[in-house]
Amino acid sequence: MTAMTMSRVEQWERRSEVPLLLLAVAFLIAYVWPVLDPELPGDARSFHGVVSWTFWAAFALDFAIRIALSDRLRHW
Repeated sequence: MTAMTMSRVEQWERRSEVPLLLLAVAFLIAYVWPVLDPELPGDARSFHGVVSWTFWAAFALDFAIRIALSDRLRHW
């Protein structure tokens, strides 16, 4: 499928697939690390919390972009 025949959502998905996959892996690491290391210092625990919420924001932004680019909003 060429870029001319792809919908805007499909083009976005093609461009964002790998970055979102990397964000998902990084999110899992940031989320699981404090669970596996209960003696993690408070600053590091806070850092992992901020990183996790930042990734959630990135996923929410991706969702909003997909909705905005959708040709069939009712489908969403």
